[in-house]
Amino acid sequence: MHLLIHAARLDIFTHTPCTGITSPSTVTPHYTVQTPRGTLTAHHIVHATNGWSSHLLSGLRGKIIPLRGTMTAQRPGSGLPTTATGSRRTHLFYHTPPGYDYLTQLPKNEEDNGDGVLLFGGGNVLGGHRVLSEVGVADDSGYNLAIASHVQGALPEYFGRGNWGAESVDDPSEEGEGGATWDAGRIKALWTGILGFSADLQPWVGRVPSSISCRTAPPALLTRVSDNATVSDRTRVALPLAPPGEWVSAGYSGEGMVHAWLCAHALALMVLGLEREEDVHTWFPDEYRLTEKRWKRATIERLVAKS
Repeated sequence: MHLLIHAARLDIFTHTPCTGITSPSTVTPHYTVQTPRGTLTAHHIVHATNGWSSHLLSGLRGKIIPLRGTMTAQRPGSGLPTTATGSRRTHLFYHTPPGYDYLTQLPKNEEDNGDGVLLFGGGNVLGGHRVLSEVGVADDSGYNLAIASHVQGALPEYFGRGNWGAESVDDPSEEGEGGATWDAGRIKALWTGILGFSADLQPWVGRVPSSISCRTAPPALLTRVSDNATVSDRTRVALPLAPPGEWVSAGYSGEGMVHAWLCAHALALMVLGLEREEDVHTWFPDEYRLTEKRWKRATIERLVAKS
């Protein structure tokens, strides 16, 4: 695989949302991307916004649905071992199908007095009923009171109050990443995040057809880099290797840590036109590819009927 190095040409603009994309025209033969800080032009656009994908890809509405999830960081009870060998917990708590809560314990680090913090989330099924108010929510600036109450209070009940023991004593000097002070008490932090749930529970990866993006792609580039070009030659060429277009990698259905890494790797090879050269078909599932046939078949109604 050829290495492409663009360090001298790479810019990352934080807090700069994309607010719109304009199709190519006879005047501007490429995409025009609108942002609050000005416009950009591009031959390729990669949509990697997961639960927010349909904001700029209207064809994915109903295919990738935002869902607000709730998460906490909690200090373990004094009765739970937090030694290096005793703080390796990972649990799924199935209380009423199809609902569950999930827990991962960070390893205790004796060097920085880490306390084996418990990362605990869930609560989207309460009393045997789905909390439908969180489905379709793309705003993570707040939280659902019932879900927040559940995740903040469930752990001592799951482990048993006798096993949990007394609440851990707070370290007043404890600081979080970047110097932020954690909240006092058992709950160090509570936050929400937007998940992108797929209508068929599989990620959507690949080139976005114009019928789905509702935008025409820029004309194909006539100039291509020779396969015999050296790395230094390639770094001086700004033209992409694959035909221009829009691409997506999103819809991980709450399993982003499992799927996102290799989905992104596969998509990068597609954009670079190296999919065949790198034998992507031998390790990347076809079920994840965005095709018009799959797009037509995947519906929320079909998913609900299966569950």
